[in-house]
Amino acid sequence: MDAIAAAHVITRSGVVLSPGWVGFEDGRIREVAEGSPPAELETHRGGPHSVLMPGLVNAHAHLALGGLRHVADDLSFVDWILSGLMPAIEAGVRRDGFFEAGALASANELLAGGVTTVADSFFRLEGVAAMRKVGLKGVFFREVFGSAATDDREYLESVGRDLDLLDEGLGGFPYGYSPHSPWTCPPAVFEEIAKRARREERRLSFHLAESGAEHAFLTRGHGPIAEVTRERDQLHRYDIGATPTAALNDRDILGPDCIAVHCVQVTEEDIELLASSGVAVAHCPVSNMKLAEGIAPVAEMLDAGIEVALGTDSVASAGTLDMFSEMRAFLLTQRAVHRDIDRMTASRALDMATRGGAFALGLGEEIGTLEPGKAADCTLIEADRVRHGPWHDPESVVVWTATPDDVALVTIDGQVRYRRGDRP
Repeated sequence: MDAIAAAHVITRSGVVLSPGWVGFEDGRIREVAEGSPPAELETHRGGPHSVLMPGLVNAHAHLALGGLRHVADDLSFVDWILSGLMPAIEAGVRRDGFFEAGALASANELLAGGVTTVADSFFRLEGVAAMRKVGLKGVFFREVFGSAATDDREYLESVGRDLDLLDEGLGGFPYGYSPHSPWTCPPAVFEEIAKRARREERRLSFHLAESGAEHAFLTRGHGPIAEVTRERDQLHRYDIGATPTAALNDRDILGPDCIAVHCVQVTEEDIELLASSGVAVAHCPVSNMKLAEGIAPVAEMLDAGIEVALGTDSVASAGTLDMFSEMRAFLLTQRAVHRDIDRMTASRALDMATRGGAFALGLGEEIGTLEPGKAADCTLIEADRVRHGPWHDPESVVVWTATPDDVALVTIDGQVRYRRGDRP
């Protein structure tokens, strides 16, 4: 058995051993204990201000967009997508190796930032190859669109042939489906993909209530998305008159196998629907703020019993894949909006970035906490700089002052996948 010892071991949110150690063998955690490990164990020992914690879980990303940092940084949401992101993706399709290089850059950035598992969404498979290459765990969500097609049935037949090839193309890597959003994936297509996912017992991940433009389009048939859809003579394909969340609920799409990403524009009634259906939410605060779409009502979702995880989205929308920044952004925005600290603590943020992400991906029995029987997915932080101290609360040190530069070691299934100083 091997071990990692640290000045502080955060086994799960709110539980800290100081000092402590984690022993693992054959990729699984065998022992978690306070004090020092037995002398006979091969042990990596952290420094006097080290913190060992569960590997971070990024509940939403687009790895293959790693080459699109700074695309249309100063455009509003709809213009960013239509005039910035989509043309850049189309150009990338024509460049050999563009998405491969972007995915590998994203995977390395995540790993060096203490992430051990990621939910990757895209319509190509380069993200999976990158995760395999660097050793990241994850779930791949194959994106499905359809808004640019002229006929739902023809599009479903075409995309269905692509989905049929995923088992062979992914070679056993876990995957689900991502009907992209209620406005880029028309309701009939969205519903059929959800049905397929449930027949195959796969999870769904989709953007929901991300923008004010989507809300205006689906609730009232107004705004820039409605104008583009009307110009294409495609308005008849959409359910107009309900919020995006209510529209999905009306078609029996929402359920405990779903990750709803963003949920910035949800109403009180939407939150009730999400809670009653068991949907998990992936909150991406940096992306939402960068695109000027607002602050998701996370406190209200948590109060309703919704499981909320944290994600970064892509570097195209967030600029970085820094989960420490996401934890801080979550706390800062929610505290500012609600003027409440009691519910928005460092421990809560860390829980969302670890156990909450594992739950959202259906991996709660495998990862997200450090306890015997689970995978030995660990992140060791050396919080030894002046800016980290004082060190009386390790969770606060991690959430409020740590950065990816402080990540010293990352193990996945007990294998060292990143060591500070190494270069990909």
